[in-house]
Amino acid sequence: MKQFVAIPAALTLLVACGGDDSGRGDASSTTLASASATLGTTGTTSSTTDTDTDETTSTTSTSTSTSTSTTTSAGDPTTDVTTSSSTTDDSTTGVACVPMVYPNALVKQPIDILLYIDASSSMAGVIKNIKEQIAGSLFSTLEAAEVDYTVTIIAPYPLVCIDWHQMVDCAAKDPPMIADHFYHASIGTASSGVPDHYASLLLDPWATWWRPDALKVIVGFTDGEKSPNGAAAAEAFEMMIEPLIAPADYVVHTISGLTPAGSLLQPDAPLANGACNGGDDSGPALKAQQVSIDTGGLRASVCGLDAQALFDAIAQSSITSSIACDIEIPGTMVDDVINPDNLEVRLEPGGGEPVVVLENVADEASCVGLSYWLEANVVHLCPDACAAAKAKADASVEIEHCVIPG
Repeated sequence: MKQFVAIPAALTLLVACGGDDSGRGDASSTTLASASATLGTTGTTSSTTDTDTDETTSTTSTSTSTSTSTTTSAGDPTTDVTTSSSTTDDSTTGVACVPMVYPNALVKQPIDILLYIDASSSMAGVIKNIKEQIAGSLFSTLEAAEVDYTVTIIAPYPLVCIDWHQMVDCAAKDPPMIADHFYHASIGTASSGVPDHYASLLLDPWATWWRPDALKVIVGFTDGEKSPNGAAAAEAFEMMIEPLIAPADYVVHTISGLTPAGSLLQPDAPLANGACNGGDDSGPALKAQQVSIDTGGLRASVCGLDAQALFDAIAQSSITSSIACDIEIPGTMVDDVINPDNLEVRLEPGGGEPVVVLENVADEASCVGLSYWLEANVVHLCPDACAAAKAKADASVEIEHCVIPG
């Protein structure tokens, strides 16, 4: 469903002035690397020999090449784009190339966190630990990482009362509301609400507090739900939630009665089927686990929970890459016909790693390895190339479009 990416890397898209279908030149074509030299020194050389005097006369005619270079910086809150326009004009070929560079950057996205805590009777033995860890570690972890965050608790109050910086009076009649930071909606919760209640909570009451530009992080705490058909149920849930939030804008973590206790399962780990306490109401919450897998979330056991690694991961998820994986070729319009033979896409992975020429494939379904496909005047990076482009901070994307007169 969602592709997972590490953070930053570099990518270069270049339009080669000729070449084979993959964008890599052959002996009869002019590659982008040699185009500049060729265009700048194009000329004709003639040689005549006078047999009477055994003297040779050579005459060289060199065309005029002009080059202009301008650099501008234009950006939005998450990225800066540097346009380096170096146009080479040759009276013989008329070929012109305009490069554009997209530097990568690490940026912090605000996070809105919803904590859904199952308060059914079977959770009585673990709720105290959950409350203490949230109050004692979650907030301090986010603030140490300088994350712009809000936290919303979904659980019946005062049965579940979580302090925020010693500003919450759990003896108060109403649940706490600390503007711009901390909210508690007193709503009945149960194991069946993980994850089934999430979609309705997005509309009411969470919609009152979450911000459109923030990553939505949902964490469900439960010891139950034994539904054997996790994948089908998760798909139905995702179809319900995605009209409300785009897949790239939310992640679901699941803390359930799964085994093994003490582990933090990554998205690529299989479903954990065992129940950690063996009680009649305990279960691994397979549906919620599948939703976590699909959204790139983590999973852990509620039994003997140590949530610090999860809290660290939530703080880290605020950091993202500014490189886009769908890039419009500069100087073109959507109706332009782009010849892939004139387009070379290069990945500069950063970290001193060598540049990689990406393969041009027909469409998204044909993606394999480090490749890209064209759609109208937009270059789309295939998943592996996109992930590699975001993997390191010292990366950039460069597109150079060589226009060859017809």
